[in-house]
Amino acid sequence: MTEDNKKTQLRDTAEWLVETAVKMGASTAEAHMNHSRDFELEVRGSEIENLSEAESHGASITVSRDGKRASVQSSDTERNHLRTLIEKAMYLCEYTDKDDSFSLPPVDRLAREPQDLDLFDQRLAVLSVDDKFRLAQRAEKQMMAHNNRIISNGSSFSDTISTSAMASSQGFSASIQATIAGMGVSGFANDDVVDGDLNTGRKQSGGWSQQTRFFDMFDSPESLGERAAIDILRLLGAKKPHTGKYPVYFEPATARTLWRHLLSAMTGSHIYRDESFLAGKVGEQVTSDNVTIIDDPLIPRALASHPYDDEGVACARRDLIDAGVLNTYLLSTYSANKLGLQTTGHAGGTGNILIKPGDQSEDQLIKSIDKGVWITGLSGQGVNVATGDYSRGAEGLWIEKGQVCYPIMEFTINSNLKTMFQHIAAVASEPELGWSVVTPGLLIDEMSVSGV
Repeated sequence: MTEDNKKTQLRDTAEWLVETAVKMGASTAEAHMNHSRDFELEVRGSEIENLSEAESHGASITVSRDGKRASVQSSDTERNHLRTLIEKAMYLCEYTDKDDSFSLPPVDRLAREPQDLDLFDQRLAVLSVDDKFRLAQRAEKQMMAHNNRIISNGSSFSDTISTSAMASSQGFSASIQATIAGMGVSGFANDDVVDGDLNTGRKQSGGWSQQTRFFDMFDSPESLGERAAIDILRLLGAKKPHTGKYPVYFEPATARTLWRHLLSAMTGSHIYRDESFLAGKVGEQVTSDNVTIIDDPLIPRALASHPYDDEGVACARRDLIDAGVLNTYLLSTYSANKLGLQTTGHAGGTGNILIKPGDQSEDQLIKSIDKGVWITGLSGQGVNVATGDYSRGAEGLWIEKGQVCYPIMEFTINSNLKTMFQHIAAVASEPELGWSVVTPGLLIDEMSVSGV
């Protein structure tokens, strides 16, 4: 079956699910159909270590009657089975509580003519296994060639070809095809230190990866291998830092985690449950004024692009935070109803998050630090978006008089997200592309560091 035929078939089935549910007495119905083909290849020592390919199908439907709703899903997409699935959903409706906050989205917010965002790459869809193997092989080879201390932990190439469709009893119906692929390589190196040192017998690991929707948007495998090698070697000979309060620089990879905590705190479900430090903060300054965050789900070919959300609401570019001021929460129809607001088209999540770059380069920000910490990696789950409390294990580089002195590890950084975002001293000027959150590094003027 061609990809276009698959789109049509899934959309037709979604429409049939809705029509059948309405005939069975549903007041509202919303159906989703999905098909994906997932491929993964792993290479170690220039040989294929693992290769897998899987195909999956899925159907789900949410129905309501008399203010009660139920949702069911299945991996069996034959219509005889789906009819039984609808009957099950209608039966479950009888035993759920009435929920006055549930509704389908306003009809005038639906994406009647969804934009074509160019999310499907035909070349990627037909790329041979041999070509994928050679790409992963090249990345591993370059990483190993960088330094003879590096031992490979493997390289990989993966891709997913997906088709999805949805329909609702409001007359909405649409389908999307998309491709996404990833390539990565990782390794480790033995620390060469004196007996009894912190790093005796320790292996420092690292790696690098990239995701893209189109094959021609990949960096070269050699550049991935180089980045992986640098990531591995820069922590060799690490020490514990001294406990104290210091400026902390988060490079793009670790800065992304901070923005994700902030986005989580903006999610409607956290807000209406009063489980967010941002509850009641719309229109207020929640970060320093050098932070502007844009959500743009309509960038062609981008990783997190989608023309409509999981409810069929048309997506749009939004300034989530403008010069530190929170403009909006991230709302589905349900969370919007709970809060007495309007959906923002975020059922299912955000689009491409763009952090506005600052005026100073990463090098300039590092040179501005008299004594501080450069965070390259984080561990642990010590983040509470309800209170903002933040405490995580970290590793990185020690900075003195604007220069990187030595690597550091086995320490924690502690603060509160409210304080951290308000005290972002600067955002660097070089955003790191190729991620759903596109951000430069950022400098927080002070955090507590617990080491020795």
